[in-house]
Amino acid sequence: MNTTDGHPGTWNDISVSEQDRFVQPIHDGTKFSDYVFELSEYCPDGNIKQVKYKGVWLIGDNGYTESWTCIQFPMKDPLTLMECRYSKWLESMRKDIECVFGRMKKRYLILKTGSRFKSIKSSDKVFKTVCALHNRRLIYEGLDKNWEGKESVLLKYHPEDFHQFPKPSHYQNGFNFDPYTVNGYRIVHEIPIEIFQQFLIQNFHIRFFNRDIKFPFRSK
Repeated sequence: MNTTDGHPGTWNDISVSEQDRFVQPIHDGTKFSDYVFELSEYCPDGNIKQVKYKGVWLIGDNGYTESWTCIQFPMKDPLTLMECRYSKWLESMRKDIECVFGRMKKRYLILKTGSRFKSIKSSDKVFKTVCALHNRRLIYEGLDKNWEGKESVLLKYHPEDFHQFPKPSHYQNGFNFDPYTVNGYRIVHEIPIEIFQQFLIQNFHIRFFNRDIKFPFRSK
């Protein structure tokens, strides 16, 4: 778990994320820029191809900045079933961290009540110490390793889903990726956020219809 410094309660999520020393390097492309992953997308002829990307992206809610590609969030006003399905899935995964906070409150009683300290610096020390203890516990119990496997997830499929013929993204033929491509890899932090989001949605759409939605799981 990573945590940022404490900030005034009047700051919104956008201001906090822009000051976050973990998020900033990802946005600038100086951190995790060599991580490679693939997204499925439609060719103009309707066939499916795999495209390689470099970089990472984080899951947030709609309170975060809408200009940084490295922070993706559910769509506020989805217009298609494809966008609704993607947004619902993304929201369900974002709630994992909320569950972690709940477990930490049960394990560390100092988090169950409001802060007893008047200064941000003291509150920072307490919360960072708790996060460090949480991370150490994961290491001690071996929960930080063997997350290389993938486990298929059974989703609820409805007959009407399969009557919707999957169409290529409307960005497919009109957007030039050349300025954002280096040695055959599309660079995540360079791509405009709305473009990258559309291709994330398209990738999820393809995998959904192929019944290929999977979660990482620990191999024993």
